[in-house]
Amino acid sequence: MVEFRLADGTRFAPRNYGQKYHGPTRVREALASSFNVPAVYLIEKLGVHRFYDLLNRLGFGFLDKDAHHYGLSLSLGSAEVTLLELVNAYRVFATNGLFDEIHTVRAMYDRHDEQITLPAPTAQRIFSVEVAHLITDMLSDNVARFKSFNIDNALRLPFTCAVKTGTSKDYRDNWCVGYTTKYAVGVWVGNFSGAPMQGVSGISGAAPLFRSVMLELHRGIDPGIFRCPATLVHRQICARSGKIAGSGCTNLIEETFIAGNEPMETCDWHDPVMKKHKDITGKDRKDGLSKREIMIVSPQNGDIYKVDPQVSEESQRIRFRIVATEEIQAVFMRMDGKPLSTQRYPFEYFWPPCPGEHILEVMDDSDHACNSYVKFAVN
Repeated sequence: MVEFRLADGTRFAPRNYGQKYHGPTRVREALASSFNVPAVYLIEKLGVHRFYDLLNRLGFGFLDKDAHHYGLSLSLGSAEVTLLELVNAYRVFATNGLFDEIHTVRAMYDRHDEQITLPAPTAQRIFSVEVAHLITDMLSDNVARFKSFNIDNALRLPFTCAVKTGTSKDYRDNWCVGYTTKYAVGVWVGNFSGAPMQGVSGISGAAPLFRSVMLELHRGIDPGIFRCPATLVHRQICARSGKIAGSGCTNLIEETFIAGNEPMETCDWHDPVMKKHKDITGKDRKDGLSKREIMIVSPQNGDIYKVDPQVSEESQRIRFRIVATEEIQAVFMRMDGKPLSTQRYPFEYFWPPCPGEHILEVMDDSDHACNSYVKFAVN
């Protein structure tokens, strides 16, 4: 559990929606999966007043209390806003960081049916083009939502769409806001009386409606992708540490950065696990593991594998890699609750991919007392 101490001495312990603490998490996953703890941590580091001022610049007019009144809970939506304000704020990312006021009148005419010239809307830059695109890229990354919403969810559309959901405490209401290159849409679900609903969240309440609206708006239209600014750079990093991938890293991803903000250090998180030396039996022993311990090196929790229909199944088999202390002579693998294989050193197995979400369990074959498991998906 992560705990913060407020200015008045009160202890504040935020929890994620799924009641799980995920440990070190990349910003992309934290935002796309709607994790609460990283959001509170970020606002605590930035300062509530800075975030409060940003919300005012984004046109939220119902912040009728000062920043101190809301505190860190402001990052979790403790202030009331209108759906129109929320949609217009998210539209800033779609317009490359520019904000303008809501305009509900498109044209005006005098009594002689002459069109009245309306003042041109003035746009204010809130975010740089690079920052706006990074947020858009994260919100449109369906893979990054996996930990909270799984791979098949209502936010997965047949075209590029950046989208975010929210659920209030006690399921009082929920919302879903998103945008493509052509439209910005917001959906609110709740009781007008304010009475809580029965377990209806943003992904199960507002998201399916949002999906239906977006599909209708883009019927016969391909909105295209969000163009990446040339000023952004791409680097291959360790998915766990966020540092430049090292020789011991097994889960590598490509991440996008603003030039000058990309990581410079090479990942050293996995060296203790992968470092080897020979013991008296001639086997490779893995340092960093306690007595009778098993660790699944690959796949890692949350991994997603894509099956290419043009490539043979044999060449796409997924390699399960296990490390274990020398006391363990064999490991027993179980897939989705069913026995899969028993393997002796070097504890590897090549599995033919099967579409869907899976749980791989690996345990000590001698007594099944020492075990490890990961969740991954194939699509």
